[in-house]
Amino acid sequence: MIDIRNVATGPEIQDRNAPVLILESTDRAPSQARGFTARIFTEWGIHDHYLARLVVSELITNAHLHGAGAIILRLSIGADGRPLIEVYDAGDRLPDVLPENHAATGGRGLPTVADVTAAWGVRPVEGGGKVVWARIKG
Repeated sequence: MIDIRNVATGPEIQDRNAPVLILESTDRAPSQARGFTARIFTEWGIHDHYLARLVVSELITNAHLHGAGAIILRLSIGADGRPLIEVYDAGDRLPDVLPENHAATGGRGLPTVADVTAAWGVRPVEGGGKVVWARIKG
């Protein structure tokens, strides 16, 4: 498994030793990730972390349902001072933003992430897998 600390992150990451949580891909992963996020944001003095927990929940759920292998969550503060969420999984399938469909029972996660974040994206990882990232509005 790839250690996300060694995954190229680009210039927006200031702290390559940012808090990391490694999760098994199970139905419990989103809840565990939300708890981790709340704890880390509180340690950082960010007490309004509802949107961060929402974003983490959506990205971890997508990694569990559509990715492969263990899921790695890294939280950091970007060069712009905004919290940055990164979720790695070993699957090569990139996320799809589906057209709006009011009859569908799924497919709303990434549009929600796009609505509540300053920016989000995905980057393939050399050696396999991908990182989906989101920068929290601040």
